[in-house]
Amino acid sequence: MEESKEDRKKAKAKSNICNKFNRHVSQMLIMVGKKMPNDPDIWFMRKRISLLIATSEEDLINRCYPKLYEMRTKILERDETFLTNEEIEKKYIAKYIKKDDNEEYMKDMVRTLRNLYIRGVKEEQELVWSKVSSMLELALEYMLLTGQHI
Repeated sequence: MEESKEDRKKAKAKSNICNKFNRHVSQMLIMVGKKMPNDPDIWFMRKRISLLIATSEEDLINRCYPKLYEMRTKILERDETFLTNEEIEKKYIAKYIKKDDNEEYMKDMVRTLRNLYIRGVKEEQELVWSKVSSMLELALEYMLLTGQHI
């Protein structure tokens, strides 16, 4: 069966959303790498993200959108506890991170983002908020386009 014009348009839109989402994550990891240039875990994390993106452009957004959606109010209101409160971090790590081969890696990614925000200067903190807000917007677009609901 041949793919319809509407299906091709939807697939292209989904691909564009995923690519933008992945680019935001990559850019934040580059920021972290500049902040902590001698940390081999950051280098390893960047390589894993690159591999993940290369093998499945949708995997990262699929892993992240439930967390972003649930934290949408904190993100939209720029509630810093979303990024700075260790108890919130532990709660959401326990709730959302799958118990699979990527579990430790995903936990490290959350901790790294938290550390980047806490240690960052005002400009870096603003950039993190900008990226996280854009990621939320892209996640919502993706959910609507794919018909996924929380």
